[in-house]
Amino acid sequence: MLTTLRGAAGTWLVKILFVILILSFGAWGLSDFTSSGGVRSDMALSINGQNVDMRTLDQAFQSDVRRMGQAFGATLSIDQARQIGLLQQTIQRFIDDALVQQMTGQLQLGASDNAVRAAIRNDPSFQGEDGQYIQSRFEALLTQAGLTEAQYVETVRAQLIANALSISMSQGGTASRILAERLYAHENEKRRISLITLPADQFGTVPAPSHEELETFYRENESLFQTPTYRKINYLNLSLADIAKDIAVSPEELQQEYEARLPEFSTPPKAKLAQILVQDAAQAQTIMDAVKAGSTLTEAAQAQNGGALEDLGWLGQDELLETLAEPVFALNVGEIGGPFETPLGFHIFQLHERAESQVKTLEDVDVKEQLTQNLAQNKAVDVAVDLSNTLNDLLAGGATLEEAGRDMGLEVLKIAGLAQDGTEIGSGNVITGNLPDGNNFTQVAFETAKSDSSSVIETEEGNYFVLHVEDIIAPELKPLEQVRDDVEKALMLNRQEDAGKIKATALVEKAQRGTLLEVIAQEEGLPYKPSSLIARRNTDERNSIPPALTEEIFKIKVGDVVMMAAGEDFLIAKLNEIQPIKIENHGSDVAKRKDQISLNLQQDFRQQFLTALRAQAEISINYDLINKYYER
Repeated sequence: MLTTLRGAAGTWLVKILFVILILSFGAWGLSDFTSSGGVRSDMALSINGQNVDMRTLDQAFQSDVRRMGQAFGATLSIDQARQIGLLQQTIQRFIDDALVQQMTGQLQLGASDNAVRAAIRNDPSFQGEDGQYIQSRFEALLTQAGLTEAQYVETVRAQLIANALSISMSQGGTASRILAERLYAHENEKRRISLITLPADQFGTVPAPSHEELETFYRENESLFQTPTYRKINYLNLSLADIAKDIAVSPEELQQEYEARLPEFSTPPKAKLAQILVQDAAQAQTIMDAVKAGSTLTEAAQAQNGGALEDLGWLGQDELLETLAEPVFALNVGEIGGPFETPLGFHIFQLHERAESQVKTLEDVDVKEQLTQNLAQNKAVDVAVDLSNTLNDLLAGGATLEEAGRDMGLEVLKIAGLAQDGTEIGSGNVITGNLPDGNNFTQVAFETAKSDSSSVIETEEGNYFVLHVEDIIAPELKPLEQVRDDVEKALMLNRQEDAGKIKATALVEKAQRGTLLEVIAQEEGLPYKPSSLIARRNTDERNSIPPALTEEIFKIKVGDVVMMAAGEDFLIAKLNEIQPIKIENHGSDVAKRKDQISLNLQQDFRQQFLTALRAQAEISINYDLINKYYER
């Protein structure tokens, strides 16, 4: 089908699409496509006048939720899917698909019945194990999906046309072999350097500063010695743990939960086992015959060079190969059984001890306490959701935090001053560990303006909080006498760094005049590495070369010398050799890199095409309707 389309459209199709793309960017740029006007109040989306009702959007969203759940191997709720942004992805995909379909209509592209028929018959979903198409399976799956044959045929036809358009759009996205080779060679080039380390204790003596020097440095660097910006905060907290304390759990609920989770409180039977494993059936049988004649298992195995007895310890039936579980656990204590054949060889087991299954009853204190806490916690989630909705309604209705707290019986908690690093004014202690959602609470606090309140925030643990910024306490310069030690330390570090830079620069100049780094290292008594081979993407920690220095090394010529601060020390490196790779030895890797570049180009072309279509389109998203639909 794609060949037919290419034959019909040829290069003019690609040219037309690129013209559309270029004109779109020139005329409209990247405009906002989520305008609120132009969509009917009973419609979820409008794409160039093509309205999409809520039921259609929901069907697509539900399908994406199921597919995502299958990918994760777990059931995904609608609320969870919305929280991770899946609904937004569905909406954007819906828009992209509609725009592409509209473009295919404008270009009068089509797919023949033969092409549609071939696509359906080649779909593995409708084929048996022999790869043959099965009509009954096709009909059953359509019934299960709630689609008629006509609906499905048109869906396939539209998808074929859209795919052809996308593929045609990305035809220019094929990287050349030369590009792939040059990029691969550039990325994998290596360079050999020699290296001197100039430790901080070799910088020379740094004089202690006078009072006047301290005062000057203090005034010139006031920002280093200020108190942080603090936010004075009031907040309400809906804690699941606090809510759960007041929730009663009935004996009937406990019994029902216990029965549903009985496997958690059951210990399966176990056996303490020893094993001999050999690869030859006759050898295994000889060992067993010797055992029956009175030898111990160890003696019989050693006589046949079968190896020592292997102690397996305590194992449950589910920890053995399926074919071994039943016969091994049928042995009596002290009994030897086998040989049992598996893909691993021939097994002979001795069962030393047996522990029967045990079941904790509901009367066990730890079981009862665990189930009570779990049930109360689960109920608390529902209560917290209801309370958060009530809190939202009160605040939306104009209530202050204090009024909302009073109406709901919640205490308004107060923080005199919270810094961005999570510390509290006055004490300087970190308090984020005692706040709902810790660091996220601090982030919300510093994103909220003075005299404003945040929205009601749900934490990862299922708790809720809302905060109000009462005041912002500006930074203040600490008195010099209070921070004298800090000022002196900062000034001494500056002086030490300056001294190191001066000495390192002198060594670099000496090397550039022709003195070998090895000679400089010997003269100065400095650590020296005669040869280090580094890659552009230096991930070998054994080199101990900072990424910034690696970057500089790959900018210079052979014979050049560079220096770089590394913590308190300085590193001085000389480039001795550039080692290009032999591209002919990396054919498969270059081919993979070529495919990666091509795929990236094709994705870029498709994305630019879609961006251009969006820039021209009239698109409206009715978020009020969508949010109300899922918050029912």
